Amino acid sequence: MNTISVETLHAWLEEGRALTLLDVRQTGERAEGAIAGSVHLDAYDALQAHDPAALAALSLPTDRPVVTICTAGKVASQVATEQIAARGLQAFSLEGGVRAWRASGYPLQLDSLNGDRTECESRTQENL
Repeated sequence: MNTISVETLHAWLEEGRALTLLDVRQTGERAEGAIAGSVHLDAYDALQAHDPAALAALSLPTDRPVVTICTAGKVASQVATEQIAARGLQAFSLEGGVRAWRASGYPLQLDSLNGDRTECESRTQENL
């Protein structure tokens, strides 16, 4: 299984590489912050259960790599990466997940209730 570090993913995003970022966390976790540009599919429980149909209804572009994202880069993201790779797509699991992304100081977008503001911008405005 292929993995990608948060530093490499950040560099790819800065370069403007064509990627699909697939966030498979539960909806409540995603509401706490998500990597900008990621699409969400609440498949966490199905992936944790190793359900082979967890991503069956998901349509993904075939012309770009897919990076799967979960909270810690463990089971859910790894199973999602395996299922996507089984379709013949290039897939990577984000090492350390959103926790590692946040710990590296990279920005997260807050849920749709807060619009497109990043975590830092939202916290600053809330403190005004």
